[in-house]
Order: sequence, then structure tokens, then C-alpha cells
Amino acid sequence: MPKLAERAPDAGVSPETDYFLWTQEQAALIRAGRWAALDREALAEEIAGLGGSQKSEIRSRLTVLLHHLLKWEFKLQQRRYGWRATIVEQRVSLDDVVTMSPSLRASGSIRVRRSRMSSDYL
Repeated sequence: MPKLAERAPDAGVSPETDYFLWTQEQAALIRAGRWAALDREALAEEIAGLGGSQKSEIRSRLTVLLHHLLKWEFKLQQRRYGWRATIVEQRVSLDDVVTMSPSLRASGSIRVRRSRMSSDYL
């Protein structure tokens, strides 16, 4: 496949045929100010999807966090260092996501407190 510089930006590549090349072409069009040549509908879908993926990441991390907190609380004789490490990792990662997108903190009543982030909490 020809390199981006060798192709006309509006050569018609779609996100379905070559997602990476499509993203690079769209970025080049934005940088060049060629607004009319943008694949606006597909770009809008991709941008909206980015927010959805962050919500999905929060849901997934909360699930893992809850699972490990329950194991930590109720399987006292079988406690493992890995559970503790996972709990801390999930809390830190959740905090990173909601720091980057504070509006997601209200989504699902997410409450990640920095004071509880340290391993001292366990």
C-alpha cells in the first residue's frame, strides 16, 4: 500500500478497509485545514466512541477492583500479595481515568479517593 505522502488524502480509504491509514489521512487533512475533505460522519463516530471506551474501562476496572476487594475481605487464609497489588493498581488506574475525564466521575457514582489509593489502606 502506498505511503500516506504518496497518496491523495481523499483517495477514499475508509476506516473499515484500513483503520490506521484512515486515521493518519484524517489527521493530515485536519492539519492542512482541508475541512471539506474530512470524513466527518466517521470521525464523529470515532470521537464519540473514545468517550464510550473510557466508560467501559471504568466499568471493567471497577469490576476487577470489587472482585479483588471481596476476595481480600472474605478469603483471609488465602490472601495473596497479587490481590493487594491488583487492588492498588485498579485504584490508581481509575483515578487516572477520572482525572483525565472528570465528567465520568459522576457516571455510576464513582468515588475514588486519593487517601485510599495507598497500600496502607490494606
